[in-house]
Amino acid sequence: MKRTPLALLGVIAIAIFAVAIFAGMAPVDHQNVPYANPGQQSGLQVPRFQYPMSPADSQYPDSAHPRVGVPGVRGMPDGYLSDRGGPAQPPVPDTASLLLEAPGYFIDYNGFGTAVADLNGDGNPDIVIANENLNEIAVLLGNGDGTFQPVAYYPTGGSEPSRVTVGDFNGDGIPDVAVSEIGGAAVLLGNGDGTFQPYHFFSTGINGGSGSIETGDFNGDGKLDLAVVNPDGATVSILLGNGDGTFQTHQDYATGTDPLGLVVGDFNGDGKLDLAVSDGSGPVSILLGNGNGTFQKHVEYPACSSAEEIASGDLNRDGAIDLVVTCYGANVVSVLLGNGNGTFKAAQDFRTEGSPNGIVIADLNGDGRLDVAVANVQSNSVSVLFGKGDGTLESPISYGVGIETFSLAVGDFNRDGHPDLAATSYGDQYERILLNNGDGTFFWARRTSGGEISQGFCCWGFQW
Repeated sequence: MKRTPLALLGVIAIAIFAVAIFAGMAPVDHQNVPYANPGQQSGLQVPRFQYPMSPADSQYPDSAHPRVGVPGVRGMPDGYLSDRGGPAQPPVPDTASLLLEAPGYFIDYNGFGTAVADLNGDGNPDIVIANENLNEIAVLLGNGDGTFQPVAYYPTGGSEPSRVTVGDFNGDGIPDVAVSEIGGAAVLLGNGDGTFQPYHFFSTGINGGSGSIETGDFNGDGKLDLAVVNPDGATVSILLGNGDGTFQTHQDYATGTDPLGLVVGDFNGDGKLDLAVSDGSGPVSILLGNGNGTFQKHVEYPACSSAEEIASGDLNRDGAIDLVVTCYGANVVSVLLGNGNGTFKAAQDFRTEGSPNGIVIADLNGDGRLDVAVANVQSNSVSVLFGKGDGTLESPISYGVGIETFSLAVGDFNRDGHPDLAATSYGDQYERILLNNGDGTFFWARRTSGGEISQGFCCWGFQW
């Protein structure tokens, strides 16, 4: 009897499987299907990513989405490539993309910056996101189990809000929100229950795009101040707080030619807050604080071209603050180890995936060493680089998340003592929660219709 070739049997099996899915013969368990990871390899073309509409999305089409959002899911990429120098992995068949669904929360159009704080005083971390195109913030109140309540929106008044920070600006013990946008910053005072009062706008005098915004007590008067990066003005604006939720007229300080990211810290150990500004033209600008709300002339330290966001932490455990910069065009992060006197060593680069942007630093695997996690815009993923404790980083482990993953924030969303990640996707307008297993690997959780918490793999992690 003539044997049927094994290849033909494989084709027949795939065809039967596909027919079973579309005919409803094979139930799909969305809770336990790992994600494909969209890696990249030089010289190879990454497959086109398709995100089929899920049942939750079809109930709430974007054109008629309610102003109070509903948690939903959306499909994940339909293929990936190896980036380890070996042969490319075959793309996942289109039918399989129906199985690869990521739980998420629809946050409306074009989420940018993300921050985490307990906004309603219940002990659970909440999330606030700046939504660029609709001039609003989106607020997700946490349930303390890794899931969140329906999203609520609050107008920011200005145009194109991009970054967000949280602080008590009026001294009432309740977290408030400040958002950078064209021409200045919008401040929304909190009511203590997770809702916010109407915004107040404070000008930076620059009618152009906005960069990062951070808060700190720059003049030592016990009142929080604001620092806002002005990319079009090549400056950082300092707005000293009055302690009642209002701010004084801005004072501007020159940076590099294309500033964007910002981090606040005491880089020279004098007890006064300093500024570090990442710059798209390459360098990091350091502005040492005088302690009275003014800053010294900036000093530049070479990093990488097309720098985006910046974060700080003691990566080599020497007691001095170090800096890490995401390099969008170079697909690396640059690490600048601090000398403890406000100066920094030469940058060292560590590879990520495609177009890193958002960044957080935390001890993700519980070994006492700080790790780095970055949001990769073009590869639609989050990369985790474990720290070795000496200022160097291990190769990235990456997780497919959502279209154009833009920013990251860290918080213990299920209150198990392990830092989790919140990833904001600019392209598909979803916030996705990556819960930490405690060893630096991640999974997701969502609430079922019966109220139970269902767990599953967050993503299929690949170490390149």
